[in-house]
Amino acid sequence: MYIVLLLILFFLLSFCLVIYNREILAPPVIVLLMFVFTGIIGLIRWLDWELYNYSPESVLLLLTGILSFVLSSGYALEIYGGGSVHTSSGFIKRNRIDITGLSLFLFLVIGVCANASYYIAIRRIVRSLGFNTDSLSAIINHFRNISSAAYFDDMYSLPTIVKILYWSITSIGMFTLFVFIHNIIFRVFKKKDIFLLIVSVLWLTTMLLNSHRSYLLTALAEGIYLLFFFLNMYYGWRPSVSEKILQIGIRLFLALIIGFIALAVLLGRYKSLSDMNLVDYMTVYMSSGIRNFDLFIKKPPEQIRFGSETFASLCRTLNNRLHLGYNIAKPELEFRYIGSLKISNIYTAFRRYYSDFGLPGIIIIPSILGYWFTATYEKIKRKSKYGEIDFNLLLYIYFCKELFQLCLEETVLTYEVSLNGLFKVLLLYFLYVYYIKRKVKIVIRRC
Repeated sequence: MYIVLLLILFFLLSFCLVIYNREILAPPVIVLLMFVFTGIIGLIRWLDWELYNYSPESVLLLLTGILSFVLSSGYALEIYGGGSVHTSSGFIKRNRIDITGLSLFLFLVIGVCANASYYIAIRRIVRSLGFNTDSLSAIINHFRNISSAAYFDDMYSLPTIVKILYWSITSIGMFTLFVFIHNIIFRVFKKKDIFLLIVSVLWLTTMLLNSHRSYLLTALAEGIYLLFFFLNMYYGWRPSVSEKILQIGIRLFLALIIGFIALAVLLGRYKSLSDMNLVDYMTVYMSSGIRNFDLFIKKPPEQIRFGSETFASLCRTLNNRLHLGYNIAKPELEFRYIGSLKISNIYTAFRRYYSDFGLPGIIIIPSILGYWFTATYEKIKRKSKYGEIDFNLLLYIYFCKELFQLCLEETVLTYEVSLNGLFKVLLLYFLYVYYIKRKVKIVIRRC
């Protein structure tokens, strides 16, 4: 049945590529592409993961969730996708988004303070629990184990100012990456823009202090989408742009894999590369989600609380602030085993929907996501004809990691639907209004 699942996914991918004019980053296309890719990688573990025992029920449930996303995307395409967005008769030139020297300095200070304060805080926590603090990698690895084991009620039990700096650099780092790529693509780059990239790097280093290597994939997703939208805006929505993006994406993805492996050692999860089984390590992180979903269906957890998996951060916020809902110490799921073989705690996003809400959840939630992402995607395309950038673009870029990670894990609903998620979106909106909406002019030049 696993092979049947892959064949159906491949057919759906081919169909969507035709429907969406070979736009490789159209929401249903990228979701299907990631499922097909991770599924094919899983074939490497055919025997020890016992993929030949994949159940028909798991196949039907996964296809139900994916088809719900695809069909609602098609409905959004029908509503918002009318009209041509090609600009082959000319190109659009936008004035640069200029961040003042004072603002750049402020962003850099926030980035440095976020890194320094976070390091000091986690070092204090690790030391207070009696763990080794001799090296940065030891501190990061111990803090990861502490937060995963939920030694304290809130896995981010940090001083309020540290959390605010952490959330702030997340929005600021994404925004500076947005401006940096915009200024390059529209040929208005200046030397001082390199500081924008430095701020984005400070964002990533803060995430790495929390052992969140998945933010490398987030940065990759955001960077690829920014290139995709800005190049199409500059040249017109042509298939050649998608082909170019695919080539860039493959190179960046290979670099991501190398970085992911290197960070596993640098962050203390392995002593050296020789201690790591590369095939086992990469297949676990890339493709165990589909396998574990089947193991979950065959043996679900004994206690399931309504909404506690899908909206883990929201449940924790309601409990901490209003004493409502559930006291959830951590959003991570249980690890799965086949015999004595430990696989992972990655299940695809559909596990959380089905665990919390049953079959309605695996239909309704992907349908909402598919509709929103495709409707927003088509609105961005329509405005791009006139070189317009509104907040929809930044919001889409901020949440686009969901499209890349549905095959692995739910990210937006589980981690972003919370007070800190609201704070980050509001800060991003303020940056958009202050630095983009008020200042940028557009000129359409005809060739």
